[in-house]
Amino acid sequence: KRFVFLDFTGRNCSNCKLNERDVFPRPEVDALLRRYVLVQQYTDVVPPRLYPSAVPDARRLADAAANLAYEEEKYGTRQLPLYVILEPRA
Repeated sequence: KRFVFLDFTGRNCSNCKLNERDVFPRPEVDALLRRYVLVQQYTDVVPPRLYPSAVPDARRLADAAANLAYEEEKYGTRQLPLYVILEPRA
């Protein structure tokens, strides 16, 4: 029943990397983020480490394209990074 911190990100997004490397680990930010379930949605290519087994590059690209389409459809933007807080239902 925790809120979800939805992080639309990309491997090729310099602002995303900066936040993930320099901002999120700060103790005061980390303490706040721990209150949420973090879900990262890669919109350029999904890293192989996020799959339980090896998948073709075409699958990783298709999954990222689906994430980007969802971001655009649901939130009306393709900007990165985009952070959304979701409240669980039920």
